[in-house]
Amino acid sequence: MERGDKLITGLSGEKARWETTLISLDAEFDTLIGDSILASAFMSYCGPFPSEFRDELISFWMLKV
Repeated sequence: MERGDKLITGLSGEKARWETTLISLDAEFDTLIGDSILASAFMSYCGPFPSEFRDELISFWMLKV
């Protein structure tokens, strides 16, 4: 009984963390389609360019976000 009580007490803190993670995943799920389209557009546009140019583009675009 003592071990079971310790386990339940220890896991009670995990419930809050799981709920926070679930909220975060729900928000990310809402943008999944747009993120996928953006990633595929980036790869289509920048695929043939050298990695240095792609790195510069990413840096430039991240400044705009």
